Amino acid sequence: MLTTPEEIKNTDNVSREEIPSIVFEFMDTLLKIKHIENVVKICFLPGISDIFVVTTSDDIDLNEKIMETFSQWEACYKIFPELHIINEEEEFYIPDGAHCI
Repeated sequence: MLTTPEEIKNTDNVSREEIPSIVFEFMDTLLKIKHIENVVKICFLPGISDIFVVTTSDDIDLNEKIMETFSQWEACYKIFPELHIINEEEEFYIPDGAHCI
């Protein structure tokens, strides 16, 4: 299995079998959250220790929907990163080095 960026760069093709399913499921979960109304962007730190969901409102129903979507991934993989749901005005809380989609 390819594990480092150097190994991946040195191949012409990376098949799904060479990338752990956790990566695909994690990105799929983030994209599901990204498509929820009022979600502006999602950022995460390397190692998936913290996830920041930037929204346009502080709606309780929106927060519940985001947490429900993410909890399905947590239950499957038993990984529990810190989930931060923040308003656009609080984007400065996102640490440098975070990856955003």
